[in-house]
Amino acid sequence: MDQLTALRVFIKIAESGSFSKAARKLGMSKSAVSKAVSSLEDHLGARLLYRTTRQVNLTEEGRAYRDRALRIIEDLADADTAVSSLNAEPRGTLRVSSALSFGIRHIAPALPDFLLRHPDLTVDMDFNDRFVDLVEEGYDIAIRIGAMADSSLISRKIASARMVIAAGTGYLERFGTPQKPEDLTSHDCLIYRGRHSPDEWIFHDRAGTRASVKVSGPLFANNGEALKEAARMIWGSWPSPVFY
Repeated sequence: MDQLTALRVFIKIAESGSFSKAARKLGMSKSAVSKAVSSLEDHLGARLLYRTTRQVNLTEEGRAYRDRALRIIEDLADADTAVSSLNAEPRGTLRVSSALSFGIRHIAPALPDFLLRHPDLTVDMDFNDRFVDLVEEGYDIAIRIGAMADSSLISRKIASARMVIAAGTGYLERFGTPQKPEDLTSHDCLIYRGRHSPDEWIFHDRAGTRASVKVSGPLFANNGEALKEAARMIWGSWPSPVFY
């Protein structure tokens, strides 16, 4: 039997003055209780209890050990409570990195309610399309869009996002509408740089067949909102190009 269990048994005997009462309170057999105390006394090399047929009394060493043991058990209970309370109610500073457009559109509106529900928590929010190193830069969470590269980090899917091809109406009127993915090779494209291969656009048809198209264009950017604005407005002297 481990020493901590034997310690609890000894304290219960000291409180109740009886092996039988201690056994009932602990849900143990009387023989197991007796064995625990004997094991503890052997470990200490000292007699802790005087045993008679009618009662159990503490020796001088037993009284001194009981006082120390009670403090140990109380400190352990306090430690358990402290850790449990930390798990029950978040506190401290939570450093979060999120993609800019997604963060402003979805994370920022949810922050006030989140902070009201967790008054002991401070959120340090970084809206940035740069891929951060969570360990090196001290972030607790990073919210990103796309497949996660091989990593020892733990990831969890929180929502689905799909990418679409879009173009300004003026551009399509002037240069025509692409009819198949391969047509994009002859169009001016706005390219999102925050992907593994930004100028390689991937398509899947309804049958699940995969097609890869190499595109080019006048603008690379790491922010989707910037690309959307570029597609919406006139680009130089000609209407806006296609973006993905």
